[in-house]
Amino acid sequence: TLGHRRIAFIQGHPESDGANQRFDGYVDCLKKNGLPYEQDLCARGAYDFASGQSAAQRLLDRQANPSAIIAASDTMAIGAIDTILKAGYRVPEDISVIGFDDIPAASMPRIDLTTVRVPKKDMGIAAAQILLRRIKNETNGGSKQIISPVELVIRNTTAAST
Repeated sequence: TLGHRRIAFIQGHPESDGANQRFDGYVDCLKKNGLPYEQDLCARGAYDFASGQSAAQRLLDRQANPSAIIAASDTMAIGAIDTILKAGYRVPEDISVIGFDDIPAASMPRIDLTTVRVPKKDMGIAAAQILLRRIKNETNGGSKQIISPVELVIRNTTAAST
């Protein structure tokens, strides 16, 4: 947590299982680190730049005073950074920001976003294998959950809390 005590979360679509799992991970991480869950530190987004901007603005308007913001996607994180900077705050000195997915733009020099890398290629291969088994009627038709390991990629949008 780099010493952060007020960590906000920008959620994705409520209908998305992945968004809900990322939110559950956020809540679990807070608990594991002895931090309380606070509704004022959560805002909903829609996985795009504009919703990251507006979610960050809602967090700032609430005077939730987060020292860090985790977004459920890199695109929303980049939108949040835009809003944070326009509001006169510095990233990461005033507010650290973390995204999720490690999209190509995340590693661009001006962005340099700390993110959670998802093994997209491995997930695509697993999905294709499941689909092929279903097409060949080699499954019972039930759902299958595959959990892929993720990796924290530390770049320049996070710093220790002051």
